[in-house]
Amino acid sequence: MLATYAEKPSECWRNKVAAIYLVTTLSAKGQTARHGTTKVNELVNVFEFYQGHILPELQNPDVNHLPILKAEAIKYVISFRSVLPFEAVKVCVPDLIRILTSDSAVVHTYAADAINKVFVLKVGGVAAVGRGDVSPLAGTLFANLLGVLAKEGSAQNEYVMKTIAAVTGIIESDLMQHAGLVVPQLVLKLQHVVKNTVKPHFVHHLFETLSLVIKTVCGSVDGAVGEFDRNLFPIFQEIYRVNWKA
Repeated sequence: MLATYAEKPSECWRNKVAAIYLVTTLSAKGQTARHGTTKVNELVNVFEFYQGHILPELQNPDVNHLPILKAEAIKYVISFRSVLPFEAVKVCVPDLIRILTSDSAVVHTYAADAINKVFVLKVGGVAAVGRGDVSPLAGTLFANLLGVLAKEGSAQNEYVMKTIAAVTGIIESDLMQHAGLVVPQLVLKLQHVVKNTVKPHFVHHLFETLSLVIKTVCGSVDGAVGEFDRNLFPIFQEIYRVNWKA
């Protein structure tokens, strides 16, 4: 299957999708919703398959190339993130950030979910990803994640907002470098969900992110409390008004 794909990728991409599915099915012997695959079939080298057949798909510079195949490659990362060497998983993070710009809702949603899941990985019981790892990527991360929320059909993408919350929490005070981009967009999103709440989990992660932003900014900037008051309280009052009527 992989040989035919290598010869004619545009025509035979379904063969590679099938191969990824077979490897995933045959390899995973134990898994949890929180950690993905936790035990693998020793007869299948999931790391070798990742290096030889998954990474090349993620590293393809065309983020819209064969979206179904790209989605399957990202799902492989999500599934085996806990059993692959962490450094090997970490390598694909810049590619996942770039893939957030894909036009495919499935692809950019999987990319956001994968980034979030990689960022919360632990090695030896200790968080594997810290501020020093994420801060250099934060500018592009925020831009691409917020860009997804501007796409039709993804305005309330809960996986994207959950990842924004995760990034905000990890980089802590380094958020100040990106507050000018992030804060106005969060306020706009809050104004939008007041009028049209479709996904409660999105709203939850939005408020989680806002809480982290307010805590960070108000701890660093004099007068920020008053500025947030002026911008947010009218929206909160509208939320209470709408809920009271409901």
